[in-house]
Amino acid sequence: MPRPKKSKRLDVDVIAFDWDGTLFNNVNASYETNRGLLKRYTGRDLGFNEWQAMAAKCTDLISFCAMNGIKESPQKLEEEFYGLYGEACEANVPSLFRDTECALRELRELGVKLSILSNSHICEDEIGAFGIRGYFSFIHKGAKDKTLALRELSRRYVLPAARIAYVDDIPAGIQHAKDAGVVSIGRLGGYVRDYYMRMAKPDYTIRELKELPAMLRV
Repeated sequence: MPRPKKSKRLDVDVIAFDWDGTLFNNVNASYETNRGLLKRYTGRDLGFNEWQAMAAKCTDLISFCAMNGIKESPQKLEEEFYGLYGEACEANVPSLFRDTECALRELRELGVKLSILSNSHICEDEIGAFGIRGYFSFIHKGAKDKTLALRELSRRYVLPAARIAYVDDIPAGIQHAKDAGVVSIGRLGGYVRDYYMRMAKPDYTIRELKELPAMLRV
């Protein structure tokens, strides 16, 4: 049965965010990391547009490696990934998106509880480094299955799934939101081209994070 078309108004009590590419602009660093990993294992280069197309189909690092025929243990791949990521961040210094903190502040002022749901193992350290830890009531790092994690979030807040929204910048995150029954919000301008995100058919799409408080005020 098709999901009903949503109005512009967003009516939720909790908003959970992906971190990389959604609140945190590490797009170039992530691209260079995946490019370096692919070159190390296969010897071939990876163009930015090709990486975006892969990101639209992948769910995480392991699925990216499987897609490219890289056979190695998850632990070894994660060690190499974060080593390369550290180097990439030195050359392509990541930052918060320009309206991240302002949007988080406004959402909290509106009484919305905020959470982070990320498959990154280091997101909490990065969040702390930017001094924004206090905006979040809960951080789930290293999430292996975001569908399950979103269902757990519903139980944690003792709320029906429909009162929770999840914001992600890749199609896999939108599918996890749909599978968990929460409101899905596609963040344009992250890891993938707008086309791929719109094909995922999220309940809402935003280009700027500051749109979220405005949607709650409608």
